[in-house]
Amino acid sequence: MKTVMRKDNDRDNRENNVEKENWLDRHELGFLNLIVYVFRRHSRKEIEDISTQQRATLAELNGLWPRPWLYSRALFIFAVSFAMLYSCWVAEGKWEYSTLLPGMTVIGALAFPLSMVIFFYECNKFRSIPILSVLRYFLIGSCISIVVTFIFTFLLNIGLDTRVSVPDRVQNSLGLLFTSFRPLYWIDSSPYIPMAIAALVEEFSKTLIIYIFMMRYRRQCYILQGMLIGAAVGAGFAVFESAGYAMMGNDDIMSSILTRGLMSPACHTAWGALMGGGTMLIVKGVLRYKFLFNPKFSLLYLLVCLLHFAWNYLLTTYKTLNHNLQLSVFTWFLLLMLLWAGVLQVRKFKEQNQLPE
Repeated sequence: MKTVMRKDNDRDNRENNVEKENWLDRHELGFLNLIVYVFRRHSRKEIEDISTQQRATLAELNGLWPRPWLYSRALFIFAVSFAMLYSCWVAEGKWEYSTLLPGMTVIGALAFPLSMVIFFYECNKFRSIPILSVLRYFLIGSCISIVVTFIFTFLLNIGLDTRVSVPDRVQNSLGLLFTSFRPLYWIDSSPYIPMAIAALVEEFSKTLIIYIFMMRYRRQCYILQGMLIGAAVGAGFAVFESAGYAMMGNDDIMSSILTRGLMSPACHTAWGALMGGGTMLIVKGVLRYKFLFNPKFSLLYLLVCLLHFAWNYLLTTYKTLNHNLQLSVFTWFLLLMLLWAGVLQVRKFKEQNQLPE
C-alpha cells in the first residue's frame, strides 16, 4: 500500500513539474520573460549557439516574448573582474597613481552598457545582425558620434571657453565665427541652456550615426533590429563618457563609476535604443534619408532630447538619485512598450507569411 502511494506521489510531482515547465513555455509571464530565464541553468552549448546564431527564417520566428539571459552572465563577469581589481587597489592603499586605476575604470564603465547591448542582441528575434557588426557599431559608431559632438560643441563654443587651439589663419579665414561672434554668448543668463544644448547636440550626433547604420537595413525595418543598433551606439558613447568622468578625479572615481555605471541602462544606451527602435516603428515601407525631415521623426528626436535634458537637470538639481530613478522607470516603460511593439511586428510577419524583401 505504501509503495503504491509513493508511486502516485512521484507521478503527481512529475506532472506538476511538467505543468510548471509548460506554463513557462507558454510565455504567460509577459515582461517577466526578460528576467525569469536569468535564474535558470544554461549549458555552454547555449552560449555558443547565441554567439554563432544565423539569420532566422520565417519558420523559426515566433511572436512570443524573447527570453534573454546571457546578459546577466556578462554582467556577473564584469562585476567579479571589477571586484578583484578594486580589492587589489584597496590593498595598495588606494594609491592615486596606481596602475590598477585605468583597468578598473574601463571595466566599471563597460559593465552595464555592454551587458545591455547583449540584452538587446538576445531580444533581436530576427538574428539579422552578427555579433561582429554589433561590436563595430559599439566602437566605431560611438567614436564617430563623439567626434561629431566635439565638432558641434566647439563650433557653438559652449561655455565661451574652449581648450582647442585654433591657428590665427583659421580664425582670420572664418572671421566672426571664432573671434567676435559667439553663437551662445547668452548662455550665462540661465544654467539650463547648456543642459538643453548638450542634450540636443549629443542626441543629434548619436541619431545621425544610428540612422546611417540603419540605412544598411532600409528594406528590413524591424523594430527589434533598430533597438539593437541604437543601443550599441549609445552604449559605446556611455562607456567613453563614463570613463572620462571617472578619470577626471581619483578622489571620486568610485562614486563616479558606481553612479554612472548603475544608472547607465537608463541613459545613453536606453536613449539610443528608443531612437533606433522608434524610427523603425514609425517608418512605413523603405527607410530613406528624407525621413529625417519627417514630423514624426522630429517628435521622436525631441522626446529623446527631453529625456536627456531631464536626466541632466535632475542629476544637477537634487542631491539624491530618487528623481533619476523615477525617470529611469519611465524610460524603461517606454522601452518595454517598444519591445512589445517589436514582438507584435513579428506576429504580423507570421500572419502575412512573409518578411520584407
